[in-house]
Amino acid sequence: MLLIGIDIGMQAKNTGVAMYESKEKKIIELWSSSLWHCLSAVYRPSALYGVKIGGVVLEDASLDNASFKSSGQGHRADLKLARDAGKNQGGAIVVVQMCKALDIPCLRIAPSKRRKATKNLKTVAHLKMPTKTTKAQFKALTGYDVKKGNNEHSRDAGTLVWGMTEAEFYNQIKIQEL
Repeated sequence: MLLIGIDIGMQAKNTGVAMYESKEKKIIELWSSSLWHCLSAVYRPSALYGVKIGGVVLEDASLDNASFKSSGQGHRADLKLARDAGKNQGGAIVVVQMCKALDIPCLRIAPSKRRKATKNLKTVAHLKMPTKTTKAQFKALTGYDVKKGNNEHSRDAGTLVWGMTEAEFYNQIKIQEL
């Protein structure tokens, strides 16, 4: 089953996408681009990949409480962080609406449910959906050779879906709908 991992970022080339084949446990493709380009992977899967999408796994910031702590860099910096978080929430709403319109199951993951990778490769292997992986950590975890041009967002999209089975995806969808 083809799963698409999406890590929203509203700046240019900051939305990460991972195409993952759950039966083969293999990342097919990984990239980051604008939100609109990444949505085309959801909208036109048969034309792009010759397969039907089984589901989308989306990091959705709107699932976390909107509490902003000071960055310690001043009021302007805090406002920028709040605006950026709001943009990402808006992008997630667009993805969810598109999935509903296309009848594609969408599993939404709160950023707070993910844990940052450490510099220790062994620690990363024990994390479920690690975030902020380096190229070396990502390759050690997934076996996917990260090419030049991929960034933290594309790797975050990859770790959203990495290792997920079809049964696990649908079980999580059922829990989400409760």
